[in-house]
Amino acid sequence: MDKSLKSKIQLLAAAGLANGDLYEVELEYIANIAEELEIESEQLVNEIKKAADEIRKIEDPELFDKFIYDVAKEIDEEERLYFYEILLGLITCDNVLDIDEVSVAALMAKALKLENYEIIVSVATLVNANKELEIPVDL
Repeated sequence: MDKSLKSKIQLLAAAGLANGDLYEVELEYIANIAEELEIESEQLVNEIKKAADEIRKIEDPELFDKFIYDVAKEIDEEERLYFYEILLGLITCDNVLDIDEVSVAALMAKALKLENYEIIVSVATLVNANKELEIPVDL
């Protein structure tokens, strides 16, 4: 497995864990994007579960942030915005965007070195496309 794919798997696992765990809805989303990553869906789901197990061991928030930044370096610059949109899709595939998920999405955007306008347009497009998305008021 090449480094870029491994990094994508690690970021997907971290995004999937943003709401606390990998639930069925996240695993279904992951299986559906496998073709875009040029990997079999069952293999992708299994690799993400393994990566999630490793990420769960990171208890220190600063170490988690460092991990995300280190992994994001391996994503090709031309792919970063597109991949961020995939990450946002995973984070919101349960139709909820809570404070923990916003924090992870913001961290990933910074780590991927996205411009502010790219982040705003990506989030606005997501919100506009998903009328069922719930954003709790306590953000």
